[in-house]
Parts: sequence; C-alpha cells; structure tokens
Amino acid sequence: MPRPLTLTNVHRLDLDTGSLSRLADLHLVEGRIARAPGEGAEVVDGGGGVVMPGLWDAHTHLAQWAMSSRWVDVSAATSPQHAARLMAAALPAATDDEQVLVGFGFRDSTWAQSPTAADLDAQVADRPVVVISNDVHSTWLNSAALAHFGVADETGLLQEQAAFDLQTRLATAPDEVVDRWVDQAARQAASRGVVGVVDLGMAWNPGEWRRRCAAGFSNLRVRAGVYPQHLGRVADERLRGGQRLDELGLVTLGPLKIITDGSLTARTAWCREPYRATGTGDPLPGQEHGVCSVELEELVWLMHRATGLGLECAVHAIGDRAVAQVLDGFAETGTPGSLEHAQLVGPEDITRMAALGVRASVQPAHLLDDRDAMDALWAGRTHHAFPLAQMAAAGVELALGSDAPVARLDPWLAIEVAVRRTLGSREPWHPEQALGLSQALKASTGGVGSLVVGAEADLVVLPVNPFEMPADQLHAITPTLTMLAGQLTWQ
Repeated sequence: MPRPLTLTNVHRLDLDTGSLSRLADLHLVEGRIARAPGEGAEVVDGGGGVVMPGLWDAHTHLAQWAMSSRWVDVSAATSPQHAARLMAAALPAATDDEQVLVGFGFRDSTWAQSPTAADLDAQVADRPVVVISNDVHSTWLNSAALAHFGVADETGLLQEQAAFDLQTRLATAPDEVVDRWVDQAARQAASRGVVGVVDLGMAWNPGEWRRRCAAGFSNLRVRAGVYPQHLGRVADERLRGGQRLDELGLVTLGPLKIITDGSLTARTAWCREPYRATGTGDPLPGQEHGVCSVELEELVWLMHRATGLGLECAVHAIGDRAVAQVLDGFAETGTPGSLEHAQLVGPEDITRMAALGVRASVQPAHLLDDRDAMDALWAGRTHHAFPLAQMAAAGVELALGSDAPVARLDPWLAIEVAVRRTLGSREPWHPEQALGLSQALKASTGGVGSLVVGAEADLVVLPVNPFEMPADQLHAITPTLTMLAGQLTWQ
C-alpha cells in the first residue's frame, strides 16, 4: 500500500477557466485524493506551483520508441543519397555486435526520387542496413539486408504489412535490455508530466508488460493493446478489456488495434480523391487513391469479436475514405472505441463521429512533418486535414498523443501544436482548426477533468500556469514533479 502523502503549498488549476485556487494542501491516501491527511503522511512541498491532472499519451509504441533512440537519425536527409551517407557515417561508431545497422526517420514524400537498395549499396555494401521511415509504414533495405532477412524484393523498399513484419524482426536485443530501455523511456515521459500511455506495440503486449511489472516497472499506467492475430490468445487466456495485468493495477488490457489503411507519406492512406502526381514516389498503378488494408466485412467481424471479449477498438484510419469505412464499422457493430489519426476527415464524417460517440485519437505534432506533403499530395483538400477545432465543435471527444516514435513522447509538444498549428516561427497551418488551450489540456489528461476527492492521485505540478504562458513557450514547460497513485515518479 502506498504511503500517505500530503502535497502542500500548491494551487489547483481549473482546466476550464485557467484560474487558480488559493494555496492549499492536497491529501493523497491509498493512491487517491482524500479529504484529510493520512496517518504519518509524508509532506512534499509543491513550492507554490500549479497542480493539475497528470498527462496521458493516447497512442504510443513504447518499446519501439525506446529502441529508436539507439538508431541512426536520418530525419534531416534531403535525398536517398543523403540518407545513405548518414548511415555510412554511423558505421565507425557502431559496436561489433550490431550485425544490422538500423536507421530511422526518412521522409521520402518530398524527395526528388524514391529510395532504392542501390542507393544504400553505394555507401554500405558489406553489412545489412535497414532504414525505417518516419511514419514507420516503409522500411528500406540494402542488398545485404535483403539477403540477410530473405526478402525477395529487388527495390529494397517495403511498405505496410511487409514493412511492419520486417521491423518486428529487428527487435533482437534481449528482453531484459529492451525492458531497461523501456523503463528509461518511461522515466523520461514522467519528467514531462506523463502518468499513462496507450501502448500499441505489435508484440504480445500482455506478456511483455507482465514481465516488466514483475521486474519492478512502476513509472506509468499502461493500457496494453493487442492486434487481430492476438485475439485467439486473449480468448484462450480468458482476458477481458480493462482487466488488470499486474499486482499494482497499473497495467490493464487495452484496445484491439486494427490498421485499415496506410500513411500519407507512403501514399497509401486510403482517400476519396486520388493523390496529386508530383513526379516522384507516386502511388503504384491501381493505388492512386491509396490502399484499403481491411475490407468492411472483415472489419465488422473483427469489431464484433472484440466486443465479445470486452475490448474497445482502436482503428487506424488516415485517409478520408478509410475514415468513412471505419465509421460504417462502428455504426454497424456499436463497438466502443477510437478512430486513430483521423488525419483527413470530411465534415459529414465529423458529424457521424460525434453521433456515434467515437473518440478521435489524434497526434498534432504529425502536422509539423506532414504539412508540406499534404499541400503537395492532398492539394485542394487540406482544409479537412487535422480538423481538430471542427471535431471539438461537433462534440467529438479528443485524445492527444504522439504515435512515438513517429513524434517524440512529449504532451507539451502536442499541446502547443494543437493550439498554434505550428512550432517556432513558421506561419500556422490552417489556424482555423486550432484548439483552445483548455481543450488541448483536457484532451491530454486521459479523461480526468479535475482533481476531486476519490480520484486517482495521478497528477503533475507545474512551476507556472500554462494559461499565463506565451503559446509559443508551451512546449518548454518543465514539470516540478509528477505523481502516480500518490507516489513520486519525477521530481
């Protein structure tokens, strides 16, 4: 049982108005907010700071995020040749036991040509090299890597399921090493005020998290998602959605993740109108509208099966045609859950989303990377892209996240971009779709609106009132402390 704690000398923040209470104490007993202090309570001085509910990231791939910091960063590459040179430059620093050299972060949608195995071969021919795109929907290999993994694809560029399958084969570090990296990533998240994540890693997540918790993991709440290939195992182990997976109750069984289309930068997000031809990396013949990965009949079957197991559904849909089909699935099945990404959404589907009670799990920071690609590939329809304000006005519940490693696991970055529609000095992109700060904060707290008696003591103390901060400094807010179930995870 956690030790009672009294957080003294803090102001409570009203997320609706931005106003602060007078300085007061907050009593935390048995992991919840209490009316009176517990016996022998430890006292922690909040230093006159601002206390609010802790932050959640509604869409992560936590193990992949933890591993990505060990990969070669090629996000600055302006061409395949540039990216290949960055990979070659990393060779001297690579340790001897790293048989496959892995890079991450390329964005080929604005390159003058598509990447090929030959481009990597020209720089690194005698060692397997794999480079994962920023959106993780493409995986680029040199000839040595194609041979190493037994992949029969001379182009060297894999997309969608083939890309995902290859990426899962890269996770060769021992479990205890990956778990240590995940613990470090969770501690870093706690330093940004994060108390919980929805983890959508493609491994058997319940088993991964049971192992980590048995080894002492206690830095975050985790809703551990599963994929269609895991449904049989969920049934065999008699698991139910929301079921506790550890003794502390920090990890629960999360949603069924279903991927119904691709991504913008891979030109595989499924859209009503064709992609605009740019002369480079254009969709394959017959895929001018993107790719439908799951037909409606299969989607409905999966959603019905999830409902029978007590699971919510978290359904990936980026293009507007995919969004419409996913909403058809929610309408037919009545399954609760979320539409993940919702990057291009027609007004009529925003209305349907609100009527169906489907949550929009969105990642505002993707806008920073995708705005130029959207202007080029979705010309004439970008006023329907990242329509956060329109969804909020229609009554759609919003949940902000990162999709880490696609964007960094940092809710303050997501909050600022949701409010400003840009970062730094670049002009805002479709500012009419910006959220108010109150909306962005509430969409980042996992559905917890205020710290009331009886609520779980998951909270963050800030040195400033974010409502009094310049909007372009929100990303720089550094919490004073973070608490999970009334225990410090960061100070």
